Amino acid sequence: MKTPLTFAAILSLSAASASAQEALRIEWGSSLVSEKIITSDGSAVTLDEFSFELGGFAGGFVPTAENINEWLDNWQVFDAITENDPDRNGTDQSGQPASADFFIPGGGTDARFVAADLLDGNQNSLSADSNGTDTFGPGQQAYVFIRNSETTTAGSEWLLYTSEAGEVWEYPTVTSGQTQVPLTWYVAEADEAIWGGVNGSTLGGGEFSDSSSDFVLRTHTFIPEPSVALFSALSGLLLLVRRSRA
Repeated sequence: MKTPLTFAAILSLSAASASAQEALRIEWGSSLVSEKIITSDGSAVTLDEFSFELGGFAGGFVPTAENINEWLDNWQVFDAITENDPDRNGTDQSGQPASADFFIPGGGTDARFVAADLLDGNQNSLSADSNGTDTFGPGQQAYVFIRNSETTTAGSEWLLYTSEAGEVWEYPTVTSGQTQVPLTWYVAEADEAIWGGVNGSTLGGGEFSDSSSDFVLRTHTFIPEPSVALFSALSGLLLLVRRSRA
């Protein structure tokens, strides 16, 4: 009987290839224990609905709640956890054994996710989830982007977070011919939420009805756009007011 691999063993599958490929290993996720990961109304986040991506923004673009409609145009995926994750085919873009990416429900609203992949000497990701050509340059801020939709409309749930103070999440220079200590970017270090909520008290943009403070991650939603019918009704009301005053 084969002994099941532990998370530590699974995540170390590609570690041996890092120095051989002159690449730096980056591990990221929530933690190795289940914690509360929820949507704006307090319901559970599930992998069949949401994608989890580690990446950055191109060309010095800085995401804010005000320019949220431009995020996807500038977003670059370094690694991802999705329902049909291509990394699970066993190899990454270099042909090396791929790091295992996992999202595991823990019951109720609790879950955990963990992933890892390599940044090579050309500052490209070796993850099968990346396009292989996006550059993650030295000093570029890293973000985790969780979402269930590609649109900023009511019902869409998004979360974008990073760490910019204590443990700063920035892509480093991959030094050729030198073994580099792997980076670990986990939720406990996150101190900035541009959209959504992190670690119970760090809140960014977006709408939410959940009132709890014991979550580690919470997606937020969007205010519905006023409908054409509503605009017509308001216009008619204003016209009546004007006539009554005439």
